[in-house]
Formats: sequence, structure tokens, C-alpha cells
Amino acid sequence: MLISQREYARRKRWSSPYVNRLVKQGKIPNEGGKIDPELADAALVANRAPLKAIPEPGAKAQPMPVSYIQARTVTETYKAKKGKLLYERLTGKLVSLEDVKRALEQSNAIIRAKLLSIPTKLAPRLAGKHTAVELKAILQTEIYEVLRELAATAGNVE
Repeated sequence: MLISQREYARRKRWSSPYVNRLVKQGKIPNEGGKIDPELADAALVANRAPLKAIPEPGAKAQPMPVSYIQARTVTETYKAKKGKLLYERLTGKLVSLEDVKRALEQSNAIIRAKLLSIPTKLAPRLAGKHTAVELKAILQTEIYEVLRELAATAGNVE
């Protein structure tokens, strides 16, 4: 039974202009401006876009478009992290890697020099000693003295 486009729209609870547009687009067949509801419903089901397939596990995912809000969030997060790093650097909580490397090299040079000076400093005192106990005591005392000096100057490396 054929009905008007307006009646078909009322039955489907759609607007008349929407049904008219579907007819003009050829998605709903008509005969002289009248619609067969059963044929129209079947045509709409046939013309409906297929659902997107669910990707197989392990398939390469398509990148999602980034919304303005997501992009803005990323930008603001970056600015906040950059500001935090700048603040920590200015307050002395954060130092550059180059400064740390330079201080470590200076510290190692001081330690090396102190350790290498032990034999020269002790040679005259060890010359007359013959027992292992005497040698050990002198060496141990000097090593502890060098370690105390290093500990006292540990924070003074520029």
C-alpha cells in the first residue's frame, strides 16, 4: 500500500524534509511521490553503511585524530614541566650534567693526588721499620689521615 512521504515520516517519527531528502538521494524508492513502507524500510536497511570491522588482535591500529582539548592538554603539560625544571634549576635543586661531570673530575683528581702522595710522604718513615706490624700501623694511620682530609674537603669542589 502506497503512502505519502509525510505519512511515512510521521510513522517513522522523522521530519518530512528528512524523508524528502532520502527520496531525492535515491535511498528510498517512490512511485509518483508515494512510498511503499515495506520497500522503503528494506531499501534503507540495504543502503545503511556497514559497521566498521573490529580489528584483528595484533593488527596495526589506525591513529586516532587528536582533538583540540587533547592537544591543548599536552601543550599545557609540557609548559608546566618546563616551568618546574626552570624553577628547580634557579633554586639550586637541579644542576646540569656538565657541572656534575666537572665536579666529579675535580674530585677524582684530588683523590688521585692524595693517594699518590702517600708513598713519597711515608718512604723516609718506613725505611727503618722491619716488622709488618710497624709498617701496617704507619700505612693505616696515613691512609686514615688522607681519608679525613678528603672527607673534610668533599663539599668544597667547585
